[in-house]
Amino acid sequence: MIVVAGGLGTRLKQKLPKALVTLGTKPLVQYCLEVFEAYQGIHSVILVVPQGFEAEFTKLKKSFKKISFIVAGGT
Repeated sequence: MIVVAGGLGTRLKQKLPKALVTLGTKPLVQYCLEVFEAYQGIHSVILVVPQGFEAEFTKLKKSFKKISFIVAGGT
């Protein structure tokens, strides 16, 4: 499974990419990742993130066993 979370979300006028903006108590991307983590039919997730924000997403990776790779997206 490939999760494309590489957008910057500039229309939101936030300092963080859209996927890292908090909704309720957690980042938006975490809601998606939790569904894939729980689904038995998915064994591996590749997370595509905005360049320059890999470290922030790597922190999230620690909570998910199925994230195999975090890769920086491009234009």
